[in-house]
Amino acid sequence: MLPNNVLVNRKLLSFAAIFRLFAFRKLTKSQQQMLAPSGNFAIAQFRKIFDNPDVNLILADCWENFETTAPKGQFTIDELLAGMEEFLVKTYAIIYCEDFHFDHVYPTRGPNSVDSDLFIHRETMMKQQLAP
Repeated sequence: MLPNNVLVNRKLLSFAAIFRLFAFRKLTKSQQQMLAPSGNFAIAQFRKIFDNPDVNLILADCWENFETTAPKGQFTIDELLAGMEEFLVKTYAIIYCEDFHFDHVYPTRGPNSVDSDLFIHRETMMKQQLAP
């Protein structure tokens, strides 16, 4: 899923770690049963969402806000796994909206020019959906 060397936004470090744990659990469960792993939406769409610079920056802020809402200061692993999967599903639903102007062919490419209005619009849309 991730290459040997990768740059990860510090705010998304726990998000990436939880994703790796999520993928590990899903894939080893199938392996233990000696079955081919079934498809998983969160695993399949992770790279498309995580590699886009605009989405990555906004997702980092939203994930940091999510982590600060933890009861008693800390989430359990299962709560983080559920939160990460919910974030990926909601984010994917947002980026398919026409107003978002997401380039599905080249997800790592941002807008053709530096468009701060588009970034602000994207940020508003995502934060409304992902706000805890």
